[in-house]
Amino acid sequence: MEDWKRDQLKNMGIKEIYEPTLEEWILLTLYLDGKKPIYGLEVLQFIFFMYPYVNARFTPLFFAPYSPDIEKVLVELEQKGLVDRRTEFINGRISPAIYLTTKGEYRSKNLFKKLHSGWIVSKGFVIRIGTEILQELEALKKTYNGKSLVELLQLLASKIEAERENVFLNLPGDSENIIDTAIKYAREFLKDIRRLKRKGE
Repeated sequence: MEDWKRDQLKNMGIKEIYEPTLEEWILLTLYLDGKKPIYGLEVLQFIFFMYPYVNARFTPLFFAPYSPDIEKVLVELEQKGLVDRRTEFINGRISPAIYLTTKGEYRSKNLFKKLHSGWIVSKGFVIRIGTEILQELEALKKTYNGKSLVELLQLLASKIEAERENVFLNLPGDSENIIDTAIKYAREFLKDIRRLKRKGE
């Protein structure tokens, strides 16, 4: 955030201002909900795709949105000894699990305390109370963590059907054709899912 914007906010009485990096967003998400691990890289990707305040670039892949930035930062966090990736059996399937290490927990706890009592800036201009951001992020983690790729796709398709273009705020600005195609495929996907459910009843 530019200095003049910070000065204006300070003049308004807003002094504790933070702009989390992608690394810090990942650490915070892992720390929330009792420090439960994230089950599946696709879950972490999905949470950040659905949350417009996280500054990450996404690319629409065939199955789900993907951010190479998130994968890159995760590798860096592993190298720093802040996170650990394991393979676990959850909800009837084998899934990679992303954990905070003891070192990562210490760093995340301090970060949580700092952001909880301040204001969070996102993408240079959106400012929100830290407590609200943390509550929303924790709610997303609780909702999506442990979901299979098919379940995530179904949730994404439902959200696309309901909110259309608003879902794609984290995609590049030149993705118009991709967005139109995604909306079309989402509707078809949901029709197929509903048809299969009716057959199974």
